[in-house]
Amino acid sequence: MPTITGQRIARAGAIVVASFLAAELALRAAALVAGERIDRLRPDASLLADADVAVYGDSTPFGLGAATSFPTELARLTGLKVVNRSRPGINSSQTYLILRDDLERYAPRIVLVMTGVNDVWNLADVDAELLGPLGFWRQHLPELRLVRMARIWWTAGRGASAFETVKPEAHAWGRRDETARQLPSDGARRITRANLEKIVALTRAKGAKLLFLGYQAGGWNGSATRVDGLLAEHYADRFIELASLFAGDGGSLLQADGFHPTDEGQRRIAERIEGELVKRGLIAG
Repeated sequence: MPTITGQRIARAGAIVVASFLAAELALRAAALVAGERIDRLRPDASLLADADVAVYGDSTPFGLGAATSFPTELARLTGLKVVNRSRPGINSSQTYLILRDDLERYAPRIVLVMTGVNDVWNLADVDAELLGPLGFWRQHLPELRLVRMARIWWTAGRGASAFETVKPEAHAWGRRDETARQLPSDGARRITRANLEKIVALTRAKGAKLLFLGYQAGGWNGSATRVDGLLAEHYADRFIELASLFAGDGGSLLQADGFHPTDEGQRRIAERIEGELVKRGLIAG
């Protein structure tokens, strides 16, 4: 017969397990709610039916932290119908999947893609063969949200607020080192390159004119600079460079996090894209 002490230990263990499961489910539910709220801000895919330009990518084209976005400003400048299908935090694999699903039903004439900066930490939906030794873990034992939150919290510091654990201080993108360590930089490069190739093949098959956009700043641990290097090396004929717009005094065009553009930064990006579209003969000058 179990002793009283044994019963107490078993009861305490059951309470810990139940609490852990409840917290994990709560975090997953919160993530779903947040995702639904973000999706409500994204134009519906049906708007692509008569779109001139479709934009795909992560938080920069989405306009995170700004009152506008470069897709919105591009539409204002050119009079074109521009549909923004971007979503904050997604990686290049997820960008490809969204684009693939959209192009199965719709045929925008021009496709603009800004993606890859999140490949160094967001490993969701990445083909297992691209992950190397991480493949089995990510495919069969996905990381618990509680574990990830605890690791970020620990790295941020014991005295940090909940806000500080998820939002870097000014110019401190290195805070996400703890997630970047999951995948060496050459692994992130391999993932980005593979998805860029898939995006090129997909848009070519659908007859869309594709242009890749570089990033405005270096990103977490130079992740955006790595993407720019890939684009310049392999897709120079499709590459619109943006970093020079934000060099020097252009730093004032970035938000306090040192990465996401301000409203004026978003407008400057739109102006450069407009100029490139005219120069490449894709729109009238």
